[in-house]
This record gives sequence, C-alpha cells and structure tokens, in this order.
Amino acid sequence: PAGSINLSGISATISLAGLKMAAPWGDCVLDAQSAKYVDLVTLTGGDLDLYGVGFRRWHRPIVSAATLGLFRMRRCALLENRAHVYLREHVDYPLSSVDSLVLEKNRVVDSPGFEVKAAVGEATAVGNRLKRVRRLLSIWDASGHDTFGLCIGGHDNVAPELGQRVTRKVVATGNIVRGMENTSSDGGATNGIIVTAEEVIITGNQVGDLDVSGNLEDCEGIYTKSTFGVIAHNVLTDATRESCAIAIKGFNGA
Repeated sequence: PAGSINLSGISATISLAGLKMAAPWGDCVLDAQSAKYVDLVTLTGGDLDLYGVGFRRWHRPIVSAATLGLFRMRRCALLENRAHVYLREHVDYPLSSVDSLVLEKNRVVDSPGFEVKAAVGEATAVGNRLKRVRRLLSIWDASGHDTFGLCIGGHDNVAPELGQRVTRKVVATGNIVRGMENTSSDGGATNGIIVTAEEVIITGNQVGDLDVSGNLEDCEGIYTKSTFGVIAHNVLTDATRESCAIAIKGFNGA
C-alpha cells in the first residue's frame, strides 16, 4: 500500500534469498520510526527488484555479500538512514557480485546513497535525485565514515587495472547530487559519483555543494578508474575542497 509502514518492532536483520516489492498506488516507506542500528534486509542470493519503496532510519536498508542476478531499484527513496545501500567489496568477499544493476529515478534525502562495491556485469544509474547526502548527526553518531552519492565498482585499495577487470560497463547519466556533507572530524572519502569499470559513460550529471571538513584531500565530485570511456557534459559546482572536481585514473599497463 501507499504511505508509511511502521516497522519499529523489527530488532534483527531479515535474511532473504531474493526480494520483489512494488508500490503501484503511491510511494510506500518502510519506516523504522526511531533510529535503529540494524540492517533491514540482507540478501543471500537471487534477485532484488523494488519499485516505489522507501527506507527510513535504518542502519543500512539493504546489504549483500552474495551472488545476485538482477539488482534493480526504481523510484525508491532513502531517507535519514545511517549508511548506504551496500553491496560489499568484491576484493574482500569474492562471492559479492551482481549481473545487472539498475538504479533509476531514486530519491535520497538526508541519507547516504548507494555503495555498490560488488563485481558488476553492467550497470545503469539514470535520473536519480540525491539531496543532502549525509548522515544526520542529530540522529546518528559522528564517527568517521565514507559518504557517497552513487558508488559503483570496487575501488578500495585496488589498482585501476584490477578494479576495472571486475566490473565491465557503467553508465551514469542525468543524475543530480547536491548538498553532500561529511563533517565528522575523522571523515573518510566523499564523492558525488564514483565509478570503477572497464568502460564508463558519465554524462549529463550535476554535482555540487560538497561540505567536507574531516578529509579535505579525499573529496571529488566525480571520481573514476577506467580503461576507456566518456566523461562529458557534466556540471560541477563547488564540488571539491583540496582535491579536484573530476579525478580520472586509467590503466597503466603494469
């Protein structure tokens, strides 16, 4: 149904081998009510297909270290959560992968966005709107953390040539990421759009208004490691601090 569903009684993560949910009559928000330091759903396999579903005040709405087929979120919402929708790093969790990733017209407000560090066959992120990408310090603790709007492809401690071979192609176009905030004193990386893949197409996006105090040197509007691709017609406004608005790392042939 449309509207808010009170899930305050949930105190442990729900483990599922696939999940399909749709709210065709209007957005439906799965609401933890008060802030919960618990993930709502962990995926052990299968597909995830969500349409019109929102998540509010969870630790991480969705987390996976499994081998997935389709991972698709369309017209979904992330609201006031503590951390990202998270597919774990392939380098640390070899089974963490997804054949096809689709993020389309999702909405993020007062919440971290998407952290997909699994191996990805092909991915599209189109028309997503992210406003005030942050962890609300009035609700959650202020310890150091990475903050991403859209993160696709594993890049942590991975040389470009290795990370690129894990994820084949990523298309990110028409996304708006504005008002990112990472102000904890020991903050981690802060990126509007960060992509690691063999081929990247990053076009027609808008990234702006990054507020970072804890790690001024690790803050880029667009960051990519790729073998080849296109980065064009993006608009970046106040999208870095002591680094650069667009960071590009390529294959060095070593």
